[in-house]
Amino acid sequence: MCVSLEYLTVLNREINSYVSKPISLAELGVFSDDELERLGQAGIKSTKDFYEQSLTPLARSQMETRLLIPAQRILQSLWLADLLRINGVGPVYAKILVEIGIRAVDDYLRQDSGEILEKYRNFDAGSQTTRASLGLKDVEYCKRFCRLLTPDIEW
Repeated sequence: MCVSLEYLTVLNREINSYVSKPISLAELGVFSDDELERLGQAGIKSTKDFYEQSLTPLARSQMETRLLIPAQRILQSLWLADLLRINGVGPVYAKILVEIGIRAVDDYLRQDSGEILEKYRNFDAGSQTTRASLGLKDVEYCKRFCRLLTPDIEW
């Protein structure tokens, strides 16, 4: 059986649409320019890099000491990096999720979808953070991808 190059190209695009893309740490708006420079020199430039280098309390402590970044900022960035692993979650939505108390993929899974939506709408109505219209189907879409992710972080 022969598979055409066109079919493989379409299949590759489809598969890659299910993989979340790493975000530049600068887009998170958490770190100062100096901190971003130190992170970059350590080879940590994206949320994927940050996530992989922050999985254990020891790794986070060493990052704090070595790169002179406050522990709370490291933790906040780890929450965002974890949530950004979810397909369908971008930087703005991840920040809102953290603000409403969802700080990890597991938190998203445990929370009722209707409650997530209600908290999101209440938060967004008060802050006008985004113009995006989020619905129950959107929350459920993200939950489907949450189930595929492994909980790697040692809290």
